[in-house]
Amino acid sequence: MYQARSGPRERLVETITQFHGYHLVGDGNISAVRIELLRNLLNQLRDCFCDASEEILRASTIGSFKLWPDKIKPEFGEVEVSVLTKYYEPVLEHANVKVHEIETEWNMLKVELYNRYQSIRSLNWDLVNTDYFHKYPNILTLVDLILTLPAGSDEAARGFCQMKATMMQRQSKLMLENMTDLIVIQMNSPDISRFDPEKAIQLWNISCQRNRKLQASQEKSDSSSDTESLERESSFGSD
Repeated sequence: MYQARSGPRERLVETITQFHGYHLVGDGNISAVRIELLRNLLNQLRDCFCDASEEILRASTIGSFKLWPDKIKPEFGEVEVSVLTKYYEPVLEHANVKVHEIETEWNMLKVELYNRYQSIRSLNWDLVNTDYFHKYPNILTLVDLILTLPAGSDEAARGFCQMKATMMQRQSKLMLENMTDLIVIQMNSPDISRFDPEKAIQLWNISCQRNRKLQASQEKSDSSSDTESLERESSFGSD
């Protein structure tokens, strides 16, 4: 779209003549650079989605309630569910999903959702999973699968940045298992300003109390053993 003409951001930059006190200059014609930039960007996007066809990407749109029709349509999503089930069948079977029941569960779940909720587009899958996973586990597992597919490589890049920062802070002395645990915590924990440490503190206290009880029990057992040994030695000496 913007290979032959300026986009809105580029037009905005063209009106800026100063940056931090420096006067911006240039030849005024960046069409060649623009074409090269867009070409490289498109190539990178194709590489990110090289293992997923356009048919699979289109079928994955059933995972967004905002794209569902306002009123129920009997045929809605049937083709998409069939495409996704066929494509991810090995993964689903490995997860003990009953593949042959997915399409039936899709139609039953769809009817229940439209009958229960007036505004289908305001729903979220967390709520649906909570209320219906016990009834429709197979279709909801498929939906959970497509919702976990990353739309790009940003998450992976962020993970590598976190790992690099952690390794530099710890001077690369961490074992692989410990590094994995730290990265999982950093990637999935809420922001520090919203983190509630109460549950972690309670878990730590319970663990400490358990360890103290085990230690006290062990010390008591050792003490009893020592007493019994002394008593046996005393009895032998008297004999």
